[in-house]
Amino acid sequence: MKKLFSCCLLILLIAMVWLAKLNEVDYLLVRYWTLFAGHQSVHAFFEKSQMTQTDSYQFLLNYIPQYTFSENAVTSPHSQPPFASLGKIIHVSDMEQLRTAIEQASDADIIKIAKGEYQLSSNKLRLTKHHNTPTTIMAEQLGDVKLISSLIEAILVTGSGWRLNNLVIEGQCQIDNQCEHAVHIVGKADNSHLVNNKFVNFNAHIKVNGLSGAFPNEGKIAHNMLINQWVRKTPNPVTPVDIVGGNNWQVTHNFIADFAKSQGNQTSYAAFLKGGGQYGAFSDNIVICSWKVPPTTFAEKRLGLSFGGGGTGKSVCQNDCRFEHSNGLIEHNLIMNCGQEHAIYINNSHSIQIKNNLLLSSFGIQINDSSDKIEIVNNFYQGGIYASSQQTQINNSKLDYQDTSINNLINRFIEEM
Repeated sequence: MKKLFSCCLLILLIAMVWLAKLNEVDYLLVRYWTLFAGHQSVHAFFEKSQMTQTDSYQFLLNYIPQYTFSENAVTSPHSQPPFASLGKIIHVSDMEQLRTAIEQASDADIIKIAKGEYQLSSNKLRLTKHHNTPTTIMAEQLGDVKLISSLIEAILVTGSGWRLNNLVIEGQCQIDNQCEHAVHIVGKADNSHLVNNKFVNFNAHIKVNGLSGAFPNEGKIAHNMLINQWVRKTPNPVTPVDIVGGNNWQVTHNFIADFAKSQGNQTSYAAFLKGGGQYGAFSDNIVICSWKVPPTTFAEKRLGLSFGGGGTGKSVCQNDCRFEHSNGLIEHNLIMNCGQEHAIYINNSHSIQIKNNLLLSSFGIQINDSSDKIEIVNNFYQGGIYASSQQTQINNSKLDYQDTSINNLINRFIEEM
């Protein structure tokens, strides 16, 4: 079984190299796990013992995802906004023009920012208008536009129906506490979509929470890269995707790596949904707890994906927080290099499905005793599954922690990114 598993992964990596040369794709690893999404479980794929190497190679080619996440990719289904023909296109080339365009934008407008670097050093961008049809702020391609922020938060979204596309937003603060968020989505900011962006050097790159009793719903965070380039010197929460409250948030096809802090409790998460929300999903993401930024102390704790996180104070919950999250899904994710912490952590949550994930170099899955109706199905994992006997476990496959062949194959690709 392990030989077949390693063989299939090797064939997958060969296919990735071939495609990389063909398409000059920079971030292939962000997409490889989607080969399995929506087609069959990981367990079923690797159990298909009659599949020859030729068959395996063709299978992988058939399910290579039809999109790119690359600074060299000009067009893809994710680099162009929907409804492009319904509104007007507004071209801007400086911050004053951008602020004016945001204030005057109507439903389905597209605000295109000219190539260049733009400084956010005094006033954040405020997206306050409500739109019934998505209004987009974008660059022509990822890498054309870099917003450099030395503010607590670069963009504050309080209006609904905004979409950010193809932007690089980088925090450049002398003190890490001064660069909290690239994008802060609050209150009635429903239908906020962040697609095909790169967020670098923030504590909580994307922060979502309530305001005056209202919480953002129907959000999407897709095809983004969220990374830090050093261990953050802060006691504040360090979680690249930090969602507190709100329903129907989809966090999908993202690359999240190197999130850590050296102060406070030194505990960080790649992403969590908590605060009483419902129907959230983490799918087809790649999470590398330690990628290019190794731990600096034994006290550092880097966890992967979570419903519940460390819990939420009732004053900021969407409801009474009887459960931190309900009816959630964690599916088709690769989570690795979390060391002595868990790749998946469920705290005080209800009706959660965890299925078809690959969890490497971590302590596996931890289900807090206050959670109930948790289904753990068809996962490959190193470490363990720490859950009460009341939780459902079906067809999970434990991988030998001492067998590093799979980890080494993937790490080779990671090192070249």
